[in-house]
Amino acid sequence: MTWRMVRKGYRVREKSMQTVKSNEESGFSLIELTVAIAITLIISGAIYGLLAKGQSSFRREPELSDRQQNIRVAMDLMQRDISQAGQKMGAWFQVFTDGLNGVGPAGSGGQNTDFMEIWLSDGSCPDAPADPNNPTDGANLNTAEAIPRCYNNDSFVLVIYASGCAKYGFGHNIHAGRGKINFPPGQQPPDSQINSPGDLKECNPPDDNSTPERMASVSIIRYEVANDSEGVPGLYRSNTGGMDPGISGYVAAPDPAGHWQLVARGIEDLQVDYRNGTNRNGNGWDTTPGLLTCLNCASPTVADYNTLIREVRVSLSARSTARNLEGQTTSAAGNAVRGQLTSSSSPRAALFYLGQAIEKIVPTPAPLWN
Repeated sequence: MTWRMVRKGYRVREKSMQTVKSNEESGFSLIELTVAIAITLIISGAIYGLLAKGQSSFRREPELSDRQQNIRVAMDLMQRDISQAGQKMGAWFQVFTDGLNGVGPAGSGGQNTDFMEIWLSDGSCPDAPADPNNPTDGANLNTAEAIPRCYNNDSFVLVIYASGCAKYGFGHNIHAGRGKINFPPGQQPPDSQINSPGDLKECNPPDDNSTPERMASVSIIRYEVANDSEGVPGLYRSNTGGMDPGISGYVAAPDPAGHWQLVARGIEDLQVDYRNGTNRNGNGWDTTPGLLTCLNCASPTVADYNTLIREVRVSLSARSTARNLEGQTTSAAGNAVRGQLTSSSSPRAALFYLGQAIEKIVPTPAPLWN
């Protein structure tokens, strides 16, 4: 502040302006910027995580619905086939094929999947009665009337005997006009019971020297778990046991040569347990159906009805086919959202024959199906 004299004796105070220069620059420091970026990243990551989880949950619900629907459709079909097992085949036909435990690919539980093979005659084609005067002629079964047109020219058939026994074979050259079906020995599958002309004349067990009574169509229902061309597992079904009639060889699913059809996509594990009356492992259940006491007996023996399979327990494991979904688990079959369904069914034919056993066995036991 300075003073200067002016005219007439007045003093005027004059204020001088001064500029103060600072050496400090304005803005954020590196530490402040780093902290701000870190906080922004944390908040952005949390928001993205919530959005991604919500999107995954939104995609997960339809996949779970599809998975559950697939496993239920497959189970319903298997229960129907199990309930029809052994129809028209007598008590001593091996209805469930043995030796199919753990023969498939690795399942979700780490163990190999089971296959299941069921023999049945669903009644879709009527039986053809045998000629009572001349039922067999070499490798031919003669019928009393024309064979129904629903029998394919080359197909698997049952020959049912008066004793209640049945034999299976590949029928060729079915002539509806003359009532005759031929079982060529050189074209029979390995497990056929009719491999030579003499095999047609009798059925053993349990009664010897019985004669053919009629012919019926047969389905060999086989279930397998296999991967498709994209590597996605599925449950496949064949009504010929994976065989092409006229070809003795078996081809695994999903080869179309074995008449395989996809039942449900995403089924990655099949486990089957069987129960009869022998209490084989302490609780009545076993992983294999076992052999019937009188199967291929050399001579008639006392029939053991406790060997009949009276209940089958099936467990199916399914996976979602989509990737990166909420709730995925890891197994030998890969990462996926999984679910399992278990159900038990009883063959109606087995219950029928067990009911008959009460009248045949002395002393009369308690009902054998309990």
